[in-house]
Amino acid sequence: MIVSRRTALYALSASRRVGRAILAQPKHYSTFRLRNTSCPGHHVYPLGSHSVIRHTCVTSEMAQNIAYSQRDREFLTVAWADGTKLRYPFIYLRDNCPCERCYHDGSHMRLVELVTDEISADINPFSVKTMTNVVKIQWPNGHKSLYSSDWLRDHAVSDDPADRSPRRFCRPERQAWSAEEFPTGSRFKLEDMLSDEHVQYRVLRNLCAFGVAILTDCGTEPLPVSVYEKLGILQDNAFGPMWTVKPIANPSNLAYSKRAFPLHTDLPYMNHTPGVLLLHCLEQAPTGGHTYLTDGMYAAQRLEKDEPELYKLLCELPVTWMQKGYDMGADRHYDYELEQPIFQLDYHGELKKICFSIVARSTYLSVDPDLVQDFYRAIILFTKLCQSEEMRRPIRLEPGNLLLIDNHRITHGRAAVNDPRENGRCLRGGYFSWDDALSRMRYLHSSLTQVETVEDDHFYTPPKPPKKFKKVNYISRKDRSLAMYLP
Repeated sequence: MIVSRRTALYALSASRRVGRAILAQPKHYSTFRLRNTSCPGHHVYPLGSHSVIRHTCVTSEMAQNIAYSQRDREFLTVAWADGTKLRYPFIYLRDNCPCERCYHDGSHMRLVELVTDEISADINPFSVKTMTNVVKIQWPNGHKSLYSSDWLRDHAVSDDPADRSPRRFCRPERQAWSAEEFPTGSRFKLEDMLSDEHVQYRVLRNLCAFGVAILTDCGTEPLPVSVYEKLGILQDNAFGPMWTVKPIANPSNLAYSKRAFPLHTDLPYMNHTPGVLLLHCLEQAPTGGHTYLTDGMYAAQRLEKDEPELYKLLCELPVTWMQKGYDMGADRHYDYELEQPIFQLDYHGELKKICFSIVARSTYLSVDPDLVQDFYRAIILFTKLCQSEEMRRPIRLEPGNLLLIDNHRITHGRAAVNDPRENGRCLRGGYFSWDDALSRMRYLHSSLTQVETVEDDHFYTPPKPPKKFKKVNYISRKDRSLAMYLP
């Protein structure tokens, strides 16, 4: 599509008059090439801190025309040209008026509080005027609001995932895999990632979708923090923002030994379990030291299908996780302890996080004695599924490889290290939070004019929540004994 600068600037001006009303949808990017530009391909005409591409009108594929609207006491019902009907509560529309008086576009924050004389839960407009691409509402105090058809479609108020906009989550749908289906294509060169934001987005997108991404050609020296900040923000803890895994004498953590290390997720004893694990291979053992990866989500899905009652136990019964010791690299003592179940669900009832580590499981047990045998059956079966040849994928990290893992989903382990050297195999590690990684991915997604990635537009939309979802909260014996002293 070719437009003149004048047309592009006019579209930008129109979008600002409507506030947030006209924004490009992430699922279908509108790309513009300005007339009389010498740059090949698509050219984005910058204006201030934004670009025309993010403010201009949508293409015909994205355009959603309003057929008509109806109003009653509480709702505005909008009928679309494709036959869809959506209801918008008037209080919701007033609360989200996109005008400059009510909404600060630069910070994406509201300017009007709910506790004002202008707004009430049962507010009803003075008048509603509907046109093809915009709805105009005048409120009882005379305030006027404009809602474009794109804004209305993007802000559907519904519990049906089909009605929701992918912009609300901007997260690829997670794709479970077996050992045979391991995402071998999720490999990227470090140089490409550093120089191209498209590649940065693809790394994060694949990490979200498959739980695994690998950067190659990273060298055998520790990378500067600025490299990691292309993808997220390093998290500090008792082991430091970055730490080194290599065999040492008398380790306080078995990770610092040559022993085989069973499949696990890292730091299940923390409330804010890190979301992304980074492992940079600086030196590898001549033999042994292979890394094992299993998609814990795939194993959990199999367990739920084959043994739903055992799956339910791992969702509900708490496990006490603990880790005590001293980290020489960070020069810190630590004593972590926390109760949380192995499978943790979100409010839709979908698996959100896996906390699993045989070595970090405490000797204390806060479970009804009558459920202990079934509880162990569930843990044993899940462990066997993760260790099965069908699910466990062995990979060998070569020096210069940087492995990124979804620590809320992928279980990882290590084969025994066969290296006569005292300090042979060496990995450099660190963590991101998913909050920071997803924030970076959303920014890249909204700022890039064209994102070239496989299945880029398959965004994650949570399923419709079940009508009855009961969350069971368990209190440890220690907490129960202290409860009597709480106010």
